[in-house]
Amino acid sequence: MKGGIFSLLSLYAGLALWAAPNAVIIPGGTWILKESRVSYTVNHPFKKATGVTTKTRGKGRCSAAAGAGQGAKICEILLAVPVATFDSGDSNRDLHMLEATKGAAFPVITVRAAFDPAQVPLKADLTIEFAGQKASQRAVELRIVSQGGDLTAEGQFVLNLADFAIIRPSLLGLSIDNEVPIMFSSAWKLEK
Repeated sequence: MKGGIFSLLSLYAGLALWAAPNAVIIPGGTWILKESRVSYTVNHPFKKATGVTTKTRGKGRCSAAAGAGQGAKICEILLAVPVATFDSGDSNRDLHMLEATKGAAFPVITVRAAFDPAQVPLKADLTIEFAGQKASQRAVELRIVSQGGDLTAEGQFVLNLADFAIIRPSLLGLSIDNEVPIMFSSAWKLEK
């Protein structure tokens, strides 16, 4: 009986370790964005539209954090997303989006992210500059996978148009939702 209980406890402990999320091992250094996909979805009572871009540029740096102790690492990422590169499949809608977001005056959305890769679950704080305004997103959950020295990262969050003083487009007197879901995926390589 004693061996049976020990075996059962070992099995439970093994399953708990297997199911527990682990910290991501991200080597220190400079990371370059290889490819990405960013999408937004706007919702209107009569219609839903999604715009996608694969033209994001980005660079990041992971290094030992001063004063963090225990050898903790902090990663900081800078992304540049050209507003005019979003494609919703309707050129008229895309032009209207550029107008509503002041894309001529502010052609690039910049996103600065900072996170501790030892944190589980992995969460980043974002500072977003869009349409001439700046807003923050706290604790955006990231899913990062290491693949043969490269990394993939993905996540999602909700962008509030009011945070960026964007006047919401309307159709038949009804405006699109203030909340715009953003989804992103990216692949990164360590600069040599």
